[in-house]
Amino acid sequence: MRDRNVIQYSFNPFSSRTHFHIHSVYYLVILYSFRNS
Repeated sequence: MRDRNVIQYSFNPFSSRTHFHIHSVYYLVILYSFRNS
């Protein structure tokens, strides 16, 4: 059961991709703010 949980967590590309996308947007917003100020 525990191994199955680890495998399910590891092979969840949507979750990691969403997390990465959120970080990318956050960085872009910060850079954009610095450029405008």
